[in-house]
Amino acid sequence: MMDEDLSVVDVTVSARDMEAAIKALQKGRKDPKYLEAFRQELESSPRSPRARGLMGLFIYAANHPGRRGGVEELLRESGMVHNALVGCLFEEKVRKLFLKKGVVLRRGFSVLVGVAATKKRRKFDLGSDNPPILVECKSHTWTQGGNMPSAKMTVWNEAMYYFHVAPAEFRKILFVFKHERAGQSLAAYYLRTHGHLVPNGVEVRELDTHADVATQLR
Repeated sequence: MMDEDLSVVDVTVSARDMEAAIKALQKGRKDPKYLEAFRQELESSPRSPRARGLMGLFIYAANHPGRRGGVEELLRESGMVHNALVGCLFEEKVRKLFLKKGVVLRRGFSVLVGVAATKKRRKFDLGSDNPPILVECKSHTWTQGGNMPSAKMTVWNEAMYYFHVAPAEFRKILFVFKHERAGQSLAAYYLRTHGHLVPNGVEVRELDTHADVATQLR
């Protein structure tokens, strides 16, 4: 189904990965239990080959409206567009913002992190060696009831921890989806209630995807 290589959508997504994801979705059409197992795989291993392939499919469908070949319909039928792929699309929007400024960011960019002499590689959502930049992207929203998604805030706190133990020479940015409740964005609320966990030098920016405008909050 794919007539292009991994460079079309992302250097970390191959045509083989996308084909594997397509086969999983097609099998899931006939077997709901298989589809549910695939969903669980995405949750537990978001950077597995098939998970990357699924994300690549979503970007492919968005960037090739005249040549979808059933990809978009397959994604929609699977019910996964809102789950793993919303975050992927948000990452892609952030990546393109940097690209407009001449900065090429790679997905799954890894650096050595650690609190002491022992270090281990950790992948960030986006990053670059030149210039040295690390970016984490969060597309969470207020809950349907207008409450803070407390479980998701721990994910933001985790991102701050990894920024803290990442190499000091890197510029570090948390990009979040702009979503407001009662006139207050989720990012603004996070800074008000969890700002003490944001390391010095870490930038917090929120992206209005409708206006395609990013605002720095810190």
